[in-house]
Amino acid sequence: MQASFLNYSIIRPLSYFGLTSSIWDVHLDTLIETWIMMSVLLLASLYVLYALRSPRAVLSRQAILLTTGFFVDLIEETCGVFHRDIFYFSTTIFLFVGAAGFTGLIPYAGEATQDLNTTFALGISSFCFSQYQGIKAHGLYHFNEYLKPFFPLLPLNIVGECAKAASMSFRLFGNILGGSIMVDLILKALGACKEFYISTAVFLVFVSVILYSTPLLRYFKLRFFISFHSFIFYAVILVPTIQLFFGVIESLVQAFVLTTLTITYSSMAIGDEEDLIKTEGA
Repeated sequence: MQASFLNYSIIRPLSYFGLTSSIWDVHLDTLIETWIMMSVLLLASLYVLYALRSPRAVLSRQAILLTTGFFVDLIEETCGVFHRDIFYFSTTIFLFVGAAGFTGLIPYAGEATQDLNTTFALGISSFCFSQYQGIKAHGLYHFNEYLKPFFPLLPLNIVGECAKAASMSFRLFGNILGGSIMVDLILKALGACKEFYISTAVFLVFVSVILYSTPLLRYFKLRFFISFHSFIFYAVILVPTIQLFFGVIESLVQAFVLTTLTITYSSMAIGDEEDLIKTEGA
């Protein structure tokens, strides 16, 4: 695993114009990881189109329809009615964050969401989208919510709304980064015995071939040896399982959390159907 959050390859494309502040820096590692993730999503999209049109991809088509139906139901339960633009944006957020966990499994590649700039971009995008939904539903009357319950609280309401973007950003960044650090610590702890780890794996492959290919040994009751073999086998796959959990499953969980928050904030900005009718009638 690459601790890319500590070792960025930084380029400064605007330094020629005198803009040398760190705000203009481009993290090359994050940029490459993001483009890899986008390529994976593009290939997945092409496969989805193929699965929806091919009569042979029945299982894939059912999985796609179930996943799509889940997000449709989630939006309907949160907002009261289905909003197509919220569906497009929220599912894009989910796919982006979820795919970042899979790119972290690629050797010498990390997750783009380990970069605080990426999580801030996602948080700000979600915040701006929810504000756009409020303006789209209520017009400029949407900003009247910042004046409630009375005008002097306007600065606090603005800070509270901006804190939503920061909260989503730090939540995603902290959880993804924490999982990556735990996997890195486990790998470093096993660094002293990596020779034993590799030799044990090779030995188990050799023994498994002999044990399950020889008829005499196949039917011979070596219960103790098989139990020991199973114990060592689970020990060997422990680290990849931990990396899979903190890399993929944790990313999917955080993707769902961020998607749910985006839908919730958009629903709060739009308001319920009665408020929308009152606003349009006024």
